[in-house]
Amino acid sequence: MKNAIRVVIALSGGVDSAVTALFLSHCVHTSHDIAALQAESTAPPPLATVLDAIHTSTPWSVVAKAKSSQQIDFPVPVAYRSVHMRNWNDQDSNWCQTSVGEFNDAQDVAHSLGLLPTERRLTVLDFSAEYAERCFQPMLQSYQKGRTLNVDVLCNSEIKFGALLERVRRPPYSADYIATGHYARVVRRHGLAQLASPFSALKDLNDQTVFLSRVPSFAAALFPLGHLFHSKEEVRRAAAECGGPVLQRLASKKTSTGLCFVGKVREKGAAVSTCSAVSATPTFATFLSEYIAPPSTVGAKRCRFFMLERDEEIKRQHLKWGRSSDGAERELFEKDYGVGCIPSFALTVGQRVVWEEVIGKKRRVHTCYVAKKVPHDDEEVGEVALLKEVYLAPTWNHPSFYTTTIAVTSVHLHVPIGALDVKEHDQYKTLSCYCVCRHQDARVPCELQWRVSAETSGREIEKATVLVQVPLRAVAPGQLAVLYASADLVSSVVWGSGWIA
Repeated sequence: MKNAIRVVIALSGGVDSAVTALFLSHCVHTSHDIAALQAESTAPPPLATVLDAIHTSTPWSVVAKAKSSQQIDFPVPVAYRSVHMRNWNDQDSNWCQTSVGEFNDAQDVAHSLGLLPTERRLTVLDFSAEYAERCFQPMLQSYQKGRTLNVDVLCNSEIKFGALLERVRRPPYSADYIATGHYARVVRRHGLAQLASPFSALKDLNDQTVFLSRVPSFAAALFPLGHLFHSKEEVRRAAAECGGPVLQRLASKKTSTGLCFVGKVREKGAAVSTCSAVSATPTFATFLSEYIAPPSTVGAKRCRFFMLERDEEIKRQHLKWGRSSDGAERELFEKDYGVGCIPSFALTVGQRVVWEEVIGKKRRVHTCYVAKKVPHDDEEVGEVALLKEVYLAPTWNHPSFYTTTIAVTSVHLHVPIGALDVKEHDQYKTLSCYCVCRHQDARVPCELQWRVSAETSGREIEKATVLVQVPLRAVAPGQLAVLYASADLVSSVVWGSGWIA
């Protein structure tokens, strides 16, 4: 029998990971408590029950009164260690002035909860090189081609449950689990650890299953928040009422989002130099311009803009986008790329664009949306694609935005194909499920279709097609199509996902 189950808690410095550590250190003492936490349930316990359990350090198996096959065995004690991850180098960067504060907050949490002696410094595991190579550079390469890749998906699969998991499975940690502050659940069905939406998804849309859907396995994942709370507000209440002065301070801390934590990224130890001064305008496209260099030849490949249904070209000087209201972002890009030249990452499908139509001495302002991007097809390998044509739609819900057919590649299934209700046809197979292509969107019924020859393993499909019953808007290449077992947020699990081609 094992002497202890070892759990590493990844402390980010935010309230979510702090409350995760608070609950685990107070209520999860043995293997029985872990089994009780991950037991099937149709609703989280009342908040008062959770708060009382934390106050009294009551074992969760006692609170939940859960019975499992594991409880016929003697309980194995749980031992905790805490770490802080660094995915960037920010010594020379103006992008992330908060990382020192995040570390200090994480260390304060570890000290206040007794996870770390007060005289010891919290261990920092540096994955800057891995993050640059496995996440940031692939994101840049995707945007160079005009594709919309969410780097948070790669961070979860490649770093938190990739490089970090690999590191802590080895001595001196020898971890059995990693615990994080994600809003998701791990439920065990048919001998498999499967990803399910958090109970908070029913109330405040805090559901991170889209971002976790590419994680290869959840056997070593603990996501307490998803099992315990109805909402983010309840998590903050737990910090304020049960966590002492440190967690009380974090209870009101603003949630961090996006790429604010990325500084001067280093690839394999070398700094990735910035390329432009465009970033004076703080939008994501201008942020990308710091790391994506203009092509070797600029100025010759101009972009033309057209309005759908009117069959007319629009002068670029009359278009504005980004946070600026005076066309400054377009002009800034033209300084780097040449007059009339627009990089593929400067505009995304569905993005709002303002068109000032000039009719004689009058001006009419129209709100338009990017419906289609056509790049020049002769760019050099490894260089950013420049746009040849951009088609604008006059309304947000223009029919051109909607599709019912989505091509996907590199489909990864969390459940073996043989264990799913797959229908076999002559040369292809189909699976009825539900699909989401954007975080917080509603799940829609769909059918996954693939040729038998596209199966590369029992859980991997090289390419497939998702046929949705409800048309989806502005589906963009590089996003994920995430497949769920049903539309029910409580009982359904994630079956898999594929990259939109």
